[in-house]
Amino acid sequence: MDFNTLHKQRKFIMAAALIGLISMFLPWVSFMGYSTNGLHGSGFLILFAFIGAGVLAYLGDQKSHLSKTAWLATLACGAFVVLFWVINFFDAVNAISLMGIGYWLCVIAGGALVAVTYMFRDPNQNLKESLNEMKKTVENKVDNNPNT
Repeated sequence: MDFNTLHKQRKFIMAAALIGLISMFLPWVSFMGYSTNGLHGSGFLILFAFIGAGVLAYLGDQKSHLSKTAWLATLACGAFVVLFWVINFFDAVNAISLMGIGYWLCVIAGGALVAVTYMFRDPNQNLKESLNEMKKTVENKVDNNPNT
C-alpha cells in the first residue's frame, strides 16, 4: 500500500480510525488519581467500529472512492461511535469534569469519520439510494432463500 496513491477519502478515513484506536488506550475517565481507558465493557464495540472503518478503507481499489456498500458501512461505523458517545455523555453529564482526553478524542474521531466519509464520497452516491439498494439486495436474498 502506497499512502501517496490512496484516494483522499480513504486517507482521511484511515487517519480518523487511527486516532480513534489511539483514543481507546488513553484515559476516558479520571478521578482522584485513578483512570480507566476505553477498553472495557461496551468500549470494545467502539474499538471494532474503528477497526472496521480502517479495514473498509484499506480494501478494494485504493485509488478510487469507497464502493456504495463500503461507503455505507463506514458511515454506519462512524455514526455508531457518535451515537455511543451521545448515550454515554448524557449518562455522565454530572461528571463532565472527569472525562479524560481519550473520551473526547473518541468522539472527535467518530465525527471526523462520518464527516470525511460523507464529504469525499463519489458524487453519484447518496444516502437514500444506497439504503434502497441495500434493502433490495436483502429482500432478494430473503426471497430466493429456499429455507424460508
